[in-house]
Amino acid sequence: MDELALRYENLVAAWSRSRGVDARLQVVAREARALAADAEPTWYRVQATALAAAADALVGRSPDLVSVVDATGPSIDEAAPERLGDLAAGSGSLADGLSAHRAATTVDRAILPRVMAPVMTLLWQRARDDLELSREMRPLEIGTAHEGSRSAQFRIDRLDGTGRLVLNVDRRWTAGRVVRVAAAASMQQLAGMLRPPRAEWQPSPQGTVDHGLQAVGREVLMGDHELAYELGRIGRSNGLQWSGERIVAVERAIDELAPALAAMAIADDRDAPGLGRLGVGLERVHELSARWRDPLARADCVASAAGPTLVRAWLVRTGQTNGLGRLLREWLVPTELRGHD
Repeated sequence: MDELALRYENLVAAWSRSRGVDARLQVVAREARALAADAEPTWYRVQATALAAAADALVGRSPDLVSVVDATGPSIDEAAPERLGDLAAGSGSLADGLSAHRAATTVDRAILPRVMAPVMTLLWQRARDDLELSREMRPLEIGTAHEGSRSAQFRIDRLDGTGRLVLNVDRRWTAGRVVRVAAAASMQQLAGMLRPPRAEWQPSPQGTVDHGLQAVGREVLMGDHELAYELGRIGRSNGLQWSGERIVAVERAIDELAPALAAMAIADDRDAPGLGRLGVGLERVHELSARWRDPLARADCVASAAGPTLVRAWLVRTGQTNGLGRLLREWLVPTELRGHD
């Protein structure tokens, strides 16, 4: 296994040096297929097979996105927009209803750490108990920084037992976003602690697993009813008049829209009319589709789709800082449809 690990690490290093050079990518693809043949049914076979498919895609071959991330996207629920509309739209449009919900659950930057900290602690304690982790392990410390409205929502300075979660107070925060970031950051920290570090490329099957872990963190650790109760308690202790039940219900309904949003991102124009109901104009749909040319960007979308809550996974990722990644986060997350934070 040590030989496989070394070969894979060398392959990832070669991949990083070869982007944009067809001849080198062809060598990477050939060596990746050789590694996959030697690896038998192991983690390395899956990763190497995916890397070979990615290299092939970048030299112009038809992209096999399913092989790149070892996952397929979920089916689209045609009734999801209507369910969200019944919950959030009221007498106006769905976009207006979501905007009003966001405004009603906004967390002021002055109290953001006081709201985030108990949510983080709650999820961390549940994870520690369920996974039987050492009682000496602690949740991430909470910090804030002014990093601009276009920068990532958060960053984690370290992925160890005493890491620091730094929240960007120049972005707009809502109760739903607090929960998403808290769950994702906790699972990201736990994943870093529980598995040995490996050389990895992105997107990849391992990336798909990471998407899934971050996406389902809250669902695995805490049921909707319990989370709604805790959100109500945390809100009251900070002078916030919000309904935990409504927050959880809206977030769950938004999750159900995620497959349609992902389908649009990978240029499936058949979903354009449904997305128009969410406030995304057809011109914007076609603009996004026109920009979505990088096969690895499309594969990354499929990897996000592997979890039951794609939008949640997208929202909390800090590794994608390119312009297209930011554009997608701004326009594909329903609570952002009315403009920039």
